[in-house]
Amino acid sequence: MNSQLMKLPIGAILLSFSIAACTTMSQPPNALLSDVESEIKMAQSVGARDAAPVSYRSATENLKSAKKAIENHEFEEARILLEKSLADAEYAAAKARSEQAQSASNQVNENLEALKKAL
Repeated sequence: MNSQLMKLPIGAILLSFSIAACTTMSQPPNALLSDVESEIKMAQSVGARDAAPVSYRSATENLKSAKKAIENHEFEEARILLEKSLADAEYAAAKARSEQAQSASNQVNENLEALKKAL
């Protein structure tokens, strides 16, 4: 009798998880979509298109594909594409900022060398 009582709560828990999973996949990932669009705009503004063209292009292409998946009510596929897009956009922006910082550092070093020679 105890094993039958144990099966009932476990079955109910599994059923509730299944329902919850289906519910979350039935909603479009609008918040994530907004985050990705913002990140891509920010990446573009810091020069990611030139600094990391492959990652930037991948981010924009995955965003386009995700929007099509949302239109087709393929929300889980859209979420996956948006997560990839976000990662690519973040990487592209970081690479652009890194290149800018390296360039600034190089300029400072050149200026220091010029000052040393002048003294």
